[in-house]
Amino acid sequence: MTKHKVSVLVIGAGPTGLTFCLEMLHNRCRGSVLLVDANEWSRDADVLPKGQYVNSRTMELWGRYGDGRLPTIIRSKKKHACTNHVINVSTDKVAWQDVSLSAVSREEATRVPQYAYENVLRDHLCDEMSCCDFATKWGFEAVNIERGSISNWTVTFKQSLKHVAIAGVDGLNSATTDENLFQVHADYLVGCDGGKSFVRHSLFPKMEGIGALGFSLMVLFSSESMYQHLRSRVLELNQNTPDGMMYFFKKAHTPGGIGILEGTEKFYAGVSFPDESKVPAEFLRKDINWSDPQVLKSVSNFITATIGVDQVSDVAPTAAFLWKPYSLCSPHWINDESSVFLAGDAAHLLSPTGGMGMNSGVEDAVNLGWKMAAKLNDWNPDLLLSYESERKIAWKRYMEFQNEMIDAQMTTMRNYSNAPYAIFGEGMDKVVVGSRIPYSEFQDGKNSFSVLNPLGYTVILVLPCAKTEAITKWVEQCKAPIEMASVIANDLFKEQDLIVVRPDQMVSCITQAANIEQIPFPYL
Repeated sequence: MTKHKVSVLVIGAGPTGLTFCLEMLHNRCRGSVLLVDANEWSRDADVLPKGQYVNSRTMELWGRYGDGRLPTIIRSKKKHACTNHVINVSTDKVAWQDVSLSAVSREEATRVPQYAYENVLRDHLCDEMSCCDFATKWGFEAVNIERGSISNWTVTFKQSLKHVAIAGVDGLNSATTDENLFQVHADYLVGCDGGKSFVRHSLFPKMEGIGALGFSLMVLFSSESMYQHLRSRVLELNQNTPDGMMYFFKKAHTPGGIGILEGTEKFYAGVSFPDESKVPAEFLRKDINWSDPQVLKSVSNFITATIGVDQVSDVAPTAAFLWKPYSLCSPHWINDESSVFLAGDAAHLLSPTGGMGMNSGVEDAVNLGWKMAAKLNDWNPDLLLSYESERKIAWKRYMEFQNEMIDAQMTTMRNYSNAPYAIFGEGMDKVVVGSRIPYSEFQDGKNSFSVLNPLGYTVILVLPCAKTEAITKWVEQCKAPIEMASVIANDLFKEQDLIVVRPDQMVSCITQAANIEQIPFPYL
């Protein structure tokens, strides 16, 4: 059996695992990193329309990589021309909400299939991997994790699918490609392996929380006339209704909606049930065959009738499924020795409502990634300890927002008005320690993001505060890459002399220049 020794082993190459690795590469990690995923690398489309909403915060974080063009490239992969509006339709009126979050961010949110932006992230990973000791392995799943004799952990993998060695991507010795098993000895283990995480099941207690949030029944279908039907229906109620990407229909206790997947011909539609008793018995059968044409038609007929669009006769269903959304969180995201970490769905499960799941995983990955790089690069050995506490604060915001939306949609309509706070916290419109620096424009054409150091800390001096010998000496305490920038005071940036921003765009210190010598340089 072939064995490998690495500093960091990452299990799971979804958006969370890919982002963690990109963050390590972005910060020029000095250790060796191996990324292993149970699936082959495929550019093909997913059957399920999962992880489609990419919010502004995720775009801000991905925009730090390379030449900053990742958000633009990802937005170009959108499969429809609709606006970022969610349309709420009731019997006699229509309302809409813009979920682009452009009012609080320079990066507009978008709706893109997960496979499409994963391809963009993997391509960028290929472009950047030569800057560090980095390798990937596709088509292998973890089957055993145990304490190691060479490193902290020994993980055994077996071939799960036919292995595909891709030039420039699979950095392991090509002689391993025909083996069914291999082992990895790792100092650190990062579980980004999803809701059924093998890492979590092996080393952490069971998840806790609310549990299942009812049931959702969904169908994918094509139709040449559904789009025109939706537009005609809402324009009759209000001629100013924007060309939205999702349409929700007011049906007390059985809310439902339709989302546009591609062009104006491919859609998904679904209804939600508060508990199992409300789900039609025919869809709860254990022997149900979801690919049976009759089942597909039955699901399609039920959903379109429930939400009130059964007048459309050319609906051709292609897939259907019944599933449970969950609200759960692992009690611990770090083991006692701070050598194993959980991120994304491996650490917490969120309902798809509001699009928080994938995006929260990306934020986990960035938070953990730059701190892991700081550890291996000898910037600061203690940063990793703050990962769980910081991210659990954010997870609580997401959970509360989603639960409010789920409760509301069962009786009234979805309401995204609190989404900016759920995503950005107080950093939505305030300069607050522990929150993302708010987006703000200055008189000289600069903005609060354009002045940030793309590869480390930034010390922002708010004029008339100027760089002094004391400030320079204070900044030199930082072992990480650091730059200073001056900005012109405005409505948001006026009460402070000096603001320290971390590599992940989070504010770590606000102070006055007169007090500078009394404060140790803030690493968190």
